[in-house]
Amino acid sequence: MDSNDQKVRMLACSGGSWTTEDGYTMVYRPSTLMRRTLELPFDSTYSQMKSCVGKKLKLSPHYDFRMSYQLPLSSSDENKPVVVEIADDEDVEIFMDIANKASHGLLTLYISDPDY
Repeated sequence: MDSNDQKVRMLACSGGSWTTEDGYTMVYRPSTLMRRTLELPFDSTYSQMKSCVGKKLKLSPHYDFRMSYQLPLSSSDENKPVVVEIADDEDVEIFMDIANKASHGLLTLYISDPDY
């Protein structure tokens, strides 16, 4: 399958915010959590991804939001989970690659206010 035809599935969560637990670990805490599955072309750009997420979650076109995900393993601080922000096309490419290779289920894309 050509990468232009390939789709990547993910879980999108909005209505929450990131908080720090135990002085370091970032946890996404829901206030009015909405979860939706989302399928995007593998070669999506940042603006395409943000537009699709906004439409799927029925967010106001005037609502500025951040997209992020949590890596369960990292090389920092005893392999605690790390929150990774998606801010440009390169970040989207990396996220899509990780989501496409996820063997433990759908990777979650977290939506939060710009000032999390």
